[in-house]
Amino acid sequence: DRIQLHDRIHHPLRQRRYSVDDGGILRIKNKDMKLPNCNSVYIPPSKLNEYLLSETHIIGKSKARVFRACGFNEDNVKLFEKGLLNIARNEIVSEVISSLHGKKYIIEGFLETPNKTMIKVRTIWVIETKESSPRFVTAYPIKSANTEV
Repeated sequence: DRIQLHDRIHHPLRQRRYSVDDGGILRIKNKDMKLPNCNSVYIPPSKLNEYLLSETHIIGKSKARVFRACGFNEDNVKLFEKGLLNIARNEIVSEVISSLHGKKYIIEGFLETPNKTMIKVRTIWVIETKESSPRFVTAYPIKSANTEV
């Protein structure tokens, strides 16, 4: 009886819900987890204008090209912020990455653009060790059969 239970749990065809990468970082796959403390989620003010919408930021400029092509800009940054916050508050966490600094939460969802299209976006949020409020890290469009991007 014990052997059968062990075989069922560790069966090679059974999908694992976690993995450890080469750097020793634990990654957990989730099917129905919401972002912890999602009502206190926040986006630092500089993240949108100075990063995701910046055409000169060394890392953000490629994302800015896509988001700007969808109609986001400095004039409607509050709409962008609202859409990202809605994803964090309402969608399911697809993956949790634990490290010494805290936990990163990956959440995918649909974002309505000023051009009235829907794009699928992957967002990253972090709850740092000794903190409780999820902080926005980044977002980028991902391809989906149901989106324009």
